[in-house]
Amino acid sequence: MASFGAWIRYALGTYLAQYDEPLFQRRTIKEVLFDGYHSPMVEELQELTGELYFEDAMVGFLVGVS
Repeated sequence: MASFGAWIRYALGTYLAQYDEPLFQRRTIKEVLFDGYHSPMVEELQELTGELYFEDAMVGFLVGVS
């Protein structure tokens, strides 16, 4: 994080403190690849921007791919 700008470090630190989210998370391979997992950060980002990046704020590499 040392290479990030001061604003990015501040925003990330504030988010992690506000949502009590750890910087690193333990997820199963199935969650990361196929099933997805709920991300409060993505949900908040979608609400702030009005864009739907991920359905139901479920994050995963192959979520929704047939």
